[in-house]
Amino acid sequence: MIKALVFDCFGVLYTDNFEEVYESFGGDYRADKELMMQIAFDMSKGTIPSAADAIADHLGVSPQEWTKRSKEGRVFNSELLQYISSMRDEYKLAVLSNVSSEGLKGYMDVSVLEQHFDVILESSKIGFAKPEARAYEIAATELG
Repeated sequence: MIKALVFDCFGVLYTDNFEEVYESFGGDYRADKELMMQIAFDMSKGTIPSAADAIADHLGVSPQEWTKRSKEGRVFNSELLQYISSMRDEYKLAVLSNVSSEGLKGYMDVSVLEQHFDVILESSKIGFAKPEARAYEIAATELG
């Protein structure tokens, strides 16, 4: 019997425009996908403080330019959040996000997530990132 649900944040609860922004700076996401995935994984585990520096350096732009543009146009998926609200009585709900040490608050109003979820876990704070099994084990423990 399912007792809890775990949701991803970027690209699910909150829009993700990474590929579009990357390519707008002249990057080739398909060619660089492996490098970008490694940077994102390292950032998510907290082994590098921010992916912005590494990505910006690779693209030859400033970290500020990259950060500003990548945050533009991102919004919550309000339709999904409404649906999630309808499940609160039946399931325990969590967000498990691969995110840098600045945390979700660096990207969004976290209070919106707090209204809908019992547990919010940030990979850089727990030291494990999806798809590592330990990240999901921690989420399951937190959800009881």
